[in-house]
Amino acid sequence: MAVLRNVITGVGRRLVLVVLTLLVLAALHEAPPMIMASAARGWFFLERKDYV
Repeated sequence: MAVLRNVITGVGRRLVLVVLTLLVLAALHEAPPMIMASAARGWFFLERKDYV
């Protein structure tokens, strides 16, 4: 029983690490467009003179 519990725990740990790694990679993949869009919005508002 203890062996089965250790196997399940080890698999669960590996699964959590894989899921977290995939989430981080997905976030890094999506980050550049979001950053560029945010920078473009900021530049647009800086260029507008009627926002005051």
